[in-house]
Amino acid sequence: MFNQSYKQISGYIQRKDINETLKFSYSNFFTKFGVFILAIGFVIMLYVIGIGPAQGNWGETGNRVASILINIMGPLVKISDLIFFLMLLAWVIMPYYNRGVASVQGSLIGLVWSITTFFSISSIITLVLVIVQGWISFFVQLFIIFMYLCVSTYIWIMKIHGKETRISNLKATITTLALMLIINIVMATYSVIVKHLNFELTLGSASVILYILLIFLLFYQLDRVYKLIYIQKYNRQFRVAYKIPDKKWWFTAKRAVKHPRVYPPVEEGTKEPTPKEENKHG
Repeated sequence: MFNQSYKQISGYIQRKDINETLKFSYSNFFTKFGVFILAIGFVIMLYVIGIGPAQGNWGETGNRVASILINIMGPLVKISDLIFFLMLLAWVIMPYYNRGVASVQGSLIGLVWSITTFFSISSIITLVLVIVQGWISFFVQLFIIFMYLCVSTYIWIMKIHGKETRISNLKATITTLALMLIINIVMATYSVIVKHLNFELTLGSASVILYILLIFLLFYQLDRVYKLIYIQKYNRQFRVAYKIPDKKWWFTAKRAVKHPRVYPPVEEGTKEPTPKEENKHG
């Protein structure tokens, strides 16, 4: 996955991706620790949402579904939540060596956050969907979501290898959202008029559409991580190609002089300062 040469990957990475890397600014320990404390609240919230279905009384069918979901999704919620917490902690403790490392750390946290959110809301969304719309609607929409996931995976793999596809990820997303919206409008109308179910609960069952948006976000974050890792891997070449000054890459001129000079290059007839810290990756 990460065995492409600079020549191969440079055609995929654009100026906007380089700009994305350069947006990451230096944060000291206390700033990051403050953000970490706020993020802990979000971690706890995701955990509570993830195990929520096990706490309520949903009727005979609902309780049976909740029991199955908590056995399947419960461990995934706990594991992903723990990984999310550990990555946030590592983000606080680990120093920023350069903008490349900072961007990779930030993008990885974003990817894990997407995965954790996906697992956390799965139980409650699935439970309400089954209670309101029934098993047939659940399996039909589950199949649509699975197909969308497969198509998105195929499109992304083809894209990173520079190959064209007949349909873009955006078109696939819009088409899938439209299809699921039609299904949920029909089922919601039937549930309210014929089954006389609570409107708010019926509306909640349509939140299954969030799966599509989360999968779209997941692939966006995955693509971002993929690009930023390559930018860090070949940072010397990209810094020269896009004329990124060393002081900008290393946050300050004081930090930059401790590392081998890349851009602007050493002028002919002048001697490059010996770096105080050897860094093989620049």
